[in-house]
Amino acid sequence: MAQTEVQIDSRVRISLSAEFYNRITTDTDAPGMGTHDSASVYDLLSKGLGGVSDYKFESDADLSGLNDTSKIVTATGSAGTVIGSGPIADWIFIKHTGYTSADKTTATAETSELRVGLGTSSISSGALVVGFMINSGGAMLLPKLGTSCNDLGEIYLESNSGDIYVEIIDH
Repeated sequence: MAQTEVQIDSRVRISLSAEFYNRITTDTDAPGMGTHDSASVYDLLSKGLGGVSDYKFESDADLSGLNDTSKIVTATGSAGTVIGSGPIADWIFIKHTGYTSADKTTATAETSELRVGLGTSSISSGALVVGFMINSGGAMLLPKLGTSCNDLGEIYLESNSGDIYVEIIDH
């Protein structure tokens, strides 16, 4: 019997999707019912939003370039906090955990925003120029960044209020 050759690729697949819904609080009308979610009239707008990114690592040795970082970001009101240092080869995933610390016992306020500035040009007169914001529990995948923001030291984070525990994975 002939042997079958098996090839195994190391990969990562990251999916993002969108859904509109209504959160209904019923405590005042029906005590004990709490909250529940129901479909929104805008649900049709979200059909097809989102996407999947699939990355293949060149070899198992290439996995050594996978970095897992976490950081507590504060409301600095200044130039923000850099993620760290080192090149971002392919992509970076940034998640606002919705918590204030690594033990994940104290939630951030629902209005908590993680502000992100990209590139050294995002620092203007000592203040962060926000490229985008991530709400509590949200995440963002940024693939193949340009030369002015392809290093962890060129991505700045800031909280709009209070501490935010942020999880970061890059390759």
